[in-house]
Amino acid sequence: RTRLEKSVEEHPHFADLHNSLGVVYLIQCRNLFIKAMSAFKKAYEINPSYKSAYKNFRLVQNDGREFLNLLRAILK
Repeated sequence: RTRLEKSVEEHPHFADLHNSLGVVYLIQCRNLFIKAMSAFKKAYEINPSYKSAYKNFRLVQNDGREFLNLLRAILK
């Protein structure tokens, strides 16, 4: 558990703490999404005939843009 999560537990009625925790979670989500994209790309590079890897890489590459744009808008 992070210090921020502990603070939210200690002060559950502080909206700013909940908001900050939400931002932290979105940043973590973005970083994991980028790691997932890299993993799909690497799987495809290792074996270009691996259809699932290609499909997943293409999906996150194309549809993931909208997701990343949403995260950028929230994180501004």
